[in-house]
Amino acid sequence: MPSTLRSIPVEDRKAMAENAAARRAKLLALGPPARAHPPGLKPEHQPKFNDHDKDHAKRNALRKIIDDLIGHPKTPRAQALETLRILHKIGQDNLNGMVKARSFNRNNILIKRHIFQVHLAEEFTFKMGYTRTSVKDFCEIRTWDPECLEDLKLCVFLLREAIQREGERASEQIILGRKLEEKDAEKQDILKKINDDRKDVKLRVEREKDALRAKKHAKSDSIPLTKTDG
Repeated sequence: MPSTLRSIPVEDRKAMAENAAARRAKLLALGPPARAHPPGLKPEHQPKFNDHDKDHAKRNALRKIIDDLIGHPKTPRAQALETLRILHKIGQDNLNGMVKARSFNRNNILIKRHIFQVHLAEEFTFKMGYTRTSVKDFCEIRTWDPECLEDLKLCVFLLREAIQREGERASEQIILGRKLEEKDAEKQDILKKINDDRKDVKLRVEREKDALRAKKHAKSDSIPLTKTDG
């Protein structure tokens, strides 16, 4: 035991140990730190959860739907990302109190293309709380259930999270593409220099051969003819 601790009375050391144990118990009762929320969400729109609370499985299931929506082989990536943005806008506008965002028309061209014609998008609207169906002027209307407010908050949060992630991934791919283009350009420059050097060498060799041939011809022309006796 360190000398500093030996100098503390036994009763005080026991009290210090009890206080430390109480602090550890309090920290354990608080649970793990709250998960950071993506920037841009209003405090009242942020779902309240920790990494391993009772809704952990629900969040994972929703994230899987989003990932499967993005990665479905029959859905072009650009269309899938636009679907995420539309779903997020509908949900965020609803949270902001816009009445028109509390329902949508199935026959709307944008809704039809990016929700009803995209794998899993319609299912995600159910998760957001758009579960009520009605018919108006021969058109199917999907309406949001106010009882699903917390589900809507969570879905908007996860959509924003996915949009940011995919945006970062796209930026990384653009940067990688530029680096590959730069490397390819450098490679082409090197190949061009090699070809130019080869051409220069070939041209120099041809000039040297021409000069040598010209020298031989000049030498043969300068030799005098010998006269023969008649």
